[in-house]
Amino acid sequence: MSKNSGRVYKSKDGERLILYVKGVNLVKPDKWGTCQLVEFLQQIISYDGIYDKNLEWVGIRGIQIVASITVGSSGGLYTLSPRFISRLRVCTMTQPEPDQFFTICNNYLSSLFQNCMSEHPITKRAEAIESIPRGMVTVYKEVRNAFTPVQQSHYQFTPRDLTKWVLGLMRYDVQKNGEEGMKDLYNAWAFECCRIYRDKLVSPEEKTKFDETIVSPVLSQWSMPNVKSLFEETCWISGPACFIINSSAVQMSAVEGNKVFLVVEDFQLDKVFLDMLNSLLAFLWRDSWLVFT
Repeated sequence: MSKNSGRVYKSKDGERLILYVKGVNLVKPDKWGTCQLVEFLQQIISYDGIYDKNLEWVGIRGIQIVASITVGSSGGLYTLSPRFISRLRVCTMTQPEPDQFFTICNNYLSSLFQNCMSEHPITKRAEAIESIPRGMVTVYKEVRNAFTPVQQSHYQFTPRDLTKWVLGLMRYDVQKNGEEGMKDLYNAWAFECCRIYRDKLVSPEEKTKFDETIVSPVLSQWSMPNVKSLFEETCWISGPACFIINSSAVQMSAVEGNKVFLVVEDFQLDKVFLDMLNSLLAFLWRDSWLVFT
């Protein structure tokens, strides 16, 4: 809009527009220590306007700036200007306590079991439901303590990983009865854990430490084998429809000589995913094929 004092930018749909800037401390300053993004935001906050490309003053009204910073000890993080910080209201949030993490994960998982696994035997065992989020929090704490960004810059483990872990369990079809159903659920738990944490680890020594001192003690509480033996017995396929293939069971289901036919019912998968499954089975078991009904 235009006024006697010049042009003014303001929200079109409401009285206030919120501008959210994520990771404002990730922008590298120039050789004089000036960050253009920070100076731009400081000008808006201090003077309620900016200069356009023709060096004409443009006022800005009804805007609220919210900025967040990225924390950690890895590289690529830069100190913000004290002048800029002095113009802000600073709010800090610490990591939740372990019992708070447990409450959050427990609420997520309770909803998951009720809506996606309503027929699973775990829904009838309150103590079993609580043991899963407790194991998640234990692994998360141990991983953060054992593997830090000082060792490798990408060792950034955040509460977002716990959310991914819970959501990852939604992809598995573990609607079985009795102990087999519980075993499949614990297998899925361990597999998602390894994909989120173990796959980031660089050296074999770190992976061994993860397997033996972090995950396996949790699995032992559920009378499950350690991670190494778990993945020697089971072939895992992760994708739009995830399920578990037990290698010994599939090998015993050979119906024509040494050919293995794996029958999968009621799965709607695209061609790319089917080709991937066939390639994986051909690598694992010679003359093996997927049969969909």
